[in-house]
Amino acid sequence: MCKVNTALSFFNKGTADAWGRHYFTINERTILGGTHTMEDFLEAADKYFRDPHLEEQARQAILQTVPNQGESIESFFIRFDELLVVAKMDNATGIADQQLVEHLYCVLPLSTSTRHRPRQPQHQDHS
Repeated sequence: MCKVNTALSFFNKGTADAWGRHYFTINERTILGGTHTMEDFLEAADKYFRDPHLEEQARQAILQTVPNQGESIESFFIRFDELLVVAKMDNATGIADQQLVEHLYCVLPLSTSTRHRPRQPQHQDHS
């Protein structure tokens, strides 16, 4: 546990900081429980920082990511945030919001009830 926490303390700027925080969050139980090995950490760090195509693949995946059938909104945003970390994009929440809304328009039935339609402004005749 100490070695991994010590190593993570050096990941404190820019992309390394974002990755380190995300890595700790998803592995917190095993890191704090002492079952997470330094080899696990180094393998993950090497995989993230050494694959030259991983970032571009994640950026492409972001553009195609929509909620899976039955997936909670929370789960969708966790999955989306993981892609943001891999794509090294620190603030693309607007993309997720837009994709989520577009997906919901595709999967939710449109209401024909007038109570759900936007109100049209009423013009008053002042003559």
